[in-house]
Amino acid sequence: MEQITGRIVKDAQIKKTNNGRELVAFTVAVNDRYKPKDKEEVKETRFFSCAYWLSTKVQKALKQGTVVSVLGRVNLNAYKGSDGEYYASLTFHANYIEIIAGGKKEAATAASGKPETIDDLPF
Repeated sequence: MEQITGRIVKDAQIKKTNNGRELVAFTVAVNDRYKPKDKEEVKETRFFSCAYWLSTKVQKALKQGTVVSVLGRVNLNAYKGSDGEYYASLTFHANYIEIIAGGKKEAATAASGKPETIDDLPF
């Protein structure tokens, strides 16, 4: 199982397959930087098209700019376009999504199915 952490590019959408199954589709941008020996620093951004099949409730929390950590598996989708050119994209089948920053707390609570706990102890 792999893990990616990055920002959501645009608000997540609920999509339906031909057989009526629903999924939450969203794209995560993962920034990376490194400096090869004796060379300039290299900055890269990878875009992962993510699909979450377990519940559509999480869609409300996955807004543009939200930082998430996603567990699942990465696949490479290679295809030939109608223009005759070859293309490839990284897809990520998510099993677990954690909102790190930028998401609304109420939406994240609803998405996780766990009630919000309030610690009212005086110490």
